[in-house]
Amino acid sequence: MGNLRRRSASVLPSAGIALLVWGCSGGSTPSGGPTQTGPISVGMIAPFTGPAAEFGGLIGAPCYAATGLINKAGGVMGRHLNCVPIDDTGDPADAVPNVTRAIATTPNFDMAEGLETNTAATTVPLVNNAKIPFVTADGLTSFSHTTDK
Repeated sequence: MGNLRRRSASVLPSAGIALLVWGCSGGSTPSGGPTQTGPISVGMIAPFTGPAAEFGGLIGAPCYAATGLINKAGGVMGRHLNCVPIDDTGDPADAVPNVTRAIATTPNFDMAEGLETNTAATTVPLVNNAKIPFVTADGLTSFSHTTDK
Protein backbone atom coordinates (compact mmCIF):
# COMPACT_ATOMS: atom_id res chain seq x y z
CA MET A 1 0.00 0.00 0.00
CA GLY A 2 2.87 2.39 0.78
CA ASN A 3 4.39 1.87 -2.66
CA LEU A 4 1.02 2.61 -4.28
CA ARG A 5 0.73 5.83 -2.28
CA ARG A 6 4.21 6.97 -3.34
CA ARG A 7 3.47 6.15 -6.97
CA SER A 8 0.12 7.96 -6.92
CA ALA A 9 1.59 10.96 -5.11
CA SER A 10 4.31 11.27 -7.75
CA VAL A 11 1.88 11.01 -10.68
CA LEU A 12 -0.85 13.32 -9.40
CA PRO A 13 1.01 16.61 -9.88
CA SER A 14 1.54 15.54 -13.49
CA ALA A 15 -2.20 15.05 -13.89
CA GLY A 16 -2.86 18.60 -12.73
CA ILE A 17 -0.20 19.99 -15.05
CA ALA A 18 -1.57 18.00 -17.99
CA LEU A 19 -5.07 19.32 -17.30
CA LEU A 20 -3.75 22.87 -17.09
CA VAL A 21 -1.82 22.51 -20.38
CA TRP A 22 -4.84 20.94 -22.08
CA GLY A 23 -7.03 23.80 -20.91
CA CYS A 24 -4.60 26.49 -21.99
CA SER A 25 -4.11 24.89 -25.39
CA GLY A 26 -7.76 25.31 -26.25
CA GLY A 27 -8.69 21.73 -25.30
CA SER A 28 -10.71 20.38 -28.13
CA THR A 29 -12.24 17.03 -28.77
CA PRO A 30 -10.53 14.61 -31.17
CA SER A 31 -12.78 15.90 -33.97
CA GLY A 32 -11.14 19.31 -33.64
CA GLY A 33 -13.84 21.38 -31.94
CA PRO A 34 -15.95 21.65 -28.81
CA THR A 35 -18.75 19.10 -28.64
CA GLN A 36 -21.34 21.55 -27.30
CA THR A 37 -21.73 24.80 -25.48
CA GLY A 38 -21.73 24.95 -21.70
CA PRO A 39 -19.20 23.80 -19.13
CA ILE A 40 -16.64 21.13 -20.02
CA SER A 41 -16.86 18.15 -17.66
CA VAL A 42 -13.61 16.65 -16.43
CA GLY A 43 -14.34 13.22 -15.01
CA MET A 44 -12.32 12.36 -11.89
CA ILE A 45 -12.41 8.57 -11.94
CA ALA A 46 -11.25 7.45 -8.52
CA PRO A 47 -12.37 5.73 -5.33
CA PHE A 48 -14.36 8.29 -3.34
CA THR A 49 -15.86 5.61 -1.09
CA GLY A 50 -14.60 2.26 0.15
CA PRO A 51 -11.24 1.22 1.60
CA ALA A 52 -9.20 3.28 -0.91
CA ALA A 53 -11.31 6.46 -0.59
CA GLU A 54 -8.27 8.55 0.41
CA PHE A 55 -7.11 8.35 -3.21
CA GLY A 56 -10.23 10.15 -4.38
CA GLY A 57 -9.09 13.28 -2.57
CA LEU A 58 -5.55 12.94 -3.87
CA ILE A 59 -6.69 12.42 -7.45
CA GLY A 60 -9.36 15.13 -7.25
CA ALA A 61 -7.15 17.90 -5.85
CA PRO A 62 -5.20 18.56 -9.10
CA CYS A 63 -8.47 18.74 -11.04
CA TYR A 64 -9.95 21.36 -8.74
CA ALA A 65 -6.71 23.36 -8.71
CA ALA A 66 -6.24 23.31 -12.48
CA THR A 67 -9.86 24.00 -13.38
CA GLY A 68 -9.95 26.85 -10.87
CA LEU A 69 -6.97 28.48 -12.56
CA ILE A 70 -8.33 27.87 -16.06
CA ASN A 71 -11.78 29.20 -15.15
CA LYS A 72 -10.25 32.27 -13.49
CA ALA A 73 -8.43 32.98 -16.75
CA GLY A 74 -11.67 32.80 -18.74
CA GLY A 75 -11.98 29.07 -19.37
CA VAL A 76 -11.27 27.22 -22.59
CA MET A 77 -12.53 29.19 -25.56
CA GLY A 78 -14.87 30.92 -23.11
CA ARG A 79 -16.19 27.67 -21.61
CA HIS A 80 -15.64 26.87 -17.95
CA LEU A 81 -14.53 23.47 -16.70
CA ASN A 82 -16.21 21.41 -13.98
CA CYS A 83 -14.64 18.53 -12.07
CA VAL A 84 -17.09 15.63 -11.89
CA PRO A 85 -16.30 12.91 -9.31
CA ILE A 86 -16.96 9.40 -10.62
CA ASP A 87 -16.67 6.87 -7.82
CA ASP A 88 -14.96 3.66 -8.91
CA THR A 89 -14.87 2.50 -5.23
CA GLY A 90 -11.44 0.98 -5.91
CA ASP A 91 -13.18 -2.16 -7.17
CA PRO A 92 -13.39 -3.11 -10.87
CA ALA A 93 -16.84 -4.69 -10.31
CA ASP A 94 -18.19 -1.27 -9.24
CA ALA A 95 -16.00 0.76 -11.56
CA VAL A 96 -17.36 -0.64 -14.82
CA PRO A 97 -21.05 0.27 -14.30
CA ASN A 98 -20.20 3.58 -12.59
CA VAL A 99 -17.85 4.75 -15.35
CA THR A 100 -20.14 3.42 -18.11
CA ARG A 101 -23.07 5.35 -16.59
CA ALA A 102 -20.98 8.52 -16.27
CA ILE A 103 -19.85 8.32 -19.89
CA ALA A 104 -23.46 7.94 -21.01
CA THR A 105 -25.02 10.61 -18.80
CA THR A 106 -22.43 13.32 -18.03
CA PRO A 107 -22.94 16.32 -20.32
CA ASN A 108 -19.81 17.45 -22.17
CA PHE A 109 -17.63 14.68 -20.67
CA ASP A 110 -14.58 15.80 -22.66
CA MET A 111 -11.67 14.71 -20.44
CA ALA A 112 -10.92 12.26 -17.64
CA GLU A 113 -8.23 11.94 -15.01
CA GLY A 114 -7.49 9.47 -12.30
CA LEU A 115 -8.14 5.94 -13.57
CA GLU A 116 -6.03 4.60 -10.72
CA THR A 117 -4.21 1.29 -10.37
CA ASN A 118 -6.96 -0.76 -8.68
CA THR A 119 -9.40 -0.27 -11.57
CA ALA A 120 -7.35 0.93 -14.56
CA ALA A 121 -7.45 -2.42 -16.36
CA THR A 122 -11.24 -2.06 -16.61
CA THR A 123 -11.74 1.73 -16.76
CA VAL A 124 -9.02 2.77 -19.23
CA PRO A 125 -10.60 0.73 -22.08
CA LEU A 126 -14.02 2.26 -21.36
CA VAL A 127 -12.71 5.82 -21.48
CA ASN A 128 -10.43 5.12 -24.45
CA ASN A 129 -13.26 3.52 -26.44
CA ALA A 130 -15.43 6.57 -25.73
CA LYS A 131 -12.63 8.69 -27.27
CA ILE A 132 -12.29 10.76 -24.10
CA PRO A 133 -8.74 12.06 -23.58
CA PHE A 134 -7.43 11.00 -20.18
CA VAL A 135 -4.52 11.19 -17.78
CA THR A 136 -4.06 8.05 -15.72
CA ALA A 137 -2.54 7.71 -12.28
CA ASP A 138 -2.14 3.95 -12.56
CA GLY A 139 1.10 2.11 -11.97
CA LEU A 140 0.31 -1.05 -13.91
CA THR A 141 3.17 -2.32 -16.07
CA SER A 142 0.65 -3.19 -18.77
CA PHE A 143 0.28 0.55 -19.38
CA SER A 144 4.02 1.25 -19.61
CA HIS A 145 3.83 0.72 -23.37
CA THR A 146 0.30 1.11 -24.67
CA THR A 147 -1.42 2.01 -27.91
CA ASP A 148 -4.27 3.76 -26.07
CA LYS A 149 -4.74 7.29 -27.32
